[in-house]
Amino acid sequence: MANNVVYNQGDNLSLPVPADTNAGDFVLIGDQGLFGVAMTDRGGGGNPATHASVQRSGVFTLPVSTATAANIGDKVFAKSDGTLTPEPDNGAGTDYLHVGWFVAPKGTTDGEPCQVLLAADGVDTPPLPDNGDGEGEGEGEGGGDGEGEGSGES
Repeated sequence: MANNVVYNQGDNLSLPVPADTNAGDFVLIGDQGLFGVAMTDRGGGGNPATHASVQRSGVFTLPVSTATAANIGDKVFAKSDGTLTPEPDNGAGTDYLHVGWFVAPKGTTDGEPCQVLLAADGVDTPPLPDNGDGEGEGEGEGGGDGEGEGSGES
């Protein structure tokens, strides 16, 4: 049996969170895509002063910004400040992080509480660029249609 297991599941962890984090808040941890919902206030529940217990999976009722409606199954995104939105970007070239899906419809009220299923780690990993070797953009081993390969086109 492995003796290097820290936790059997990493769904509930004590993690550093932004100041003024309260239990029930959606939180982004750092800038590399780690996120979850605080289960304790920052510094509470036996956590260090800068940490909270963060649950990284499940369905939560969370406020979602914008007056944009959404349907069951539509994606939920997080802005860099942790605000949730059904919009994938700001319209000016800044993409938001995909963090889950709506499991109930969202109306057109800004800040409306919505049921959100948190996404598992690694969702929306961008496809590999197709560099002509047949291994990118969804093409399997030995893939590609052969068009343009070896044709000398630039």
